[in-house]
Amino acid sequence: MEIERKFLLSALPDLPLVTHDAVTQAYLSVSPEVRVRRAETLEGPEKGRVSCKLTVKGEGDLSREEIETPITEEFYLEIVRFIGREPIRKDYRRYMYGGRALDCSVVDAGTEHEFMYGEAEFESEDEARAFVWPGEGARDVTFERGFKMKNYWIKTRLGE
Repeated sequence: MEIERKFLLSALPDLPLVTHDAVTQAYLSVSPEVRVRRAETLEGPEKGRVSCKLTVKGEGDLSREEIETPITEEFYLEIVRFIGREPIRKDYRRYMYGGRALDCSVVDAGTEHEFMYGEAEFESEDEARAFVWPGEGARDVTFERGFKMKNYWIKTRLGE
């Protein structure tokens, strides 16, 4: 089970950086949501490390089922070729705040669709509801379907 809040950001948080990755992701299906993702570490002791995974997500906003499994980079590349669309690109940064990881992404930087968002995961829905994003300029979009990445994929990659 994934319990997560999502925020549209006007700036990256001024917090200690934990990781900085270049991420690409593409969707095999949006209903059900099935995606592949590749992450390459850009900074730090694990610079150059590449990891790939296949993720299946259920319906929902604050809480939803999620299944993830590692895949090889070769399999990731085969799936992307099969899909035949340019993957979504994310400048992905993880920060720490009060013992919690905050994942922030600049999506499709340099394009007309560029935007920035942050996510935080929780152990319970009560904990999630009580959370306040640090700093200013963050808008909670957890319950706005238009801000789901699968819908961004539909809009920008499928032209619907």
